[in-house]
Amino acid sequence: MKKFAIVALLLGVNLFGASDVCKEYVKQSRLYLDELYAKESKKLAGDEKALRLFELKFDEFK
Repeated sequence: MKKFAIVALLLGVNLFGASDVCKEYVKQSRLYLDELYAKESKKLAGDEKALRLFELKFDEFK
């Protein structure tokens, strides 16, 4: 029973750690996508049609 409790405790710690890692990954991914969106939007600012197409495709991706 003692071994089971230790394994359960270690598994719980690993799951919480993995959850934090996943949250950080999602956070960093969103930051990257926001930067990419801003950069590409500036590039396409002069071409309204291309900008609209980019926005539509980006929204699908996001």
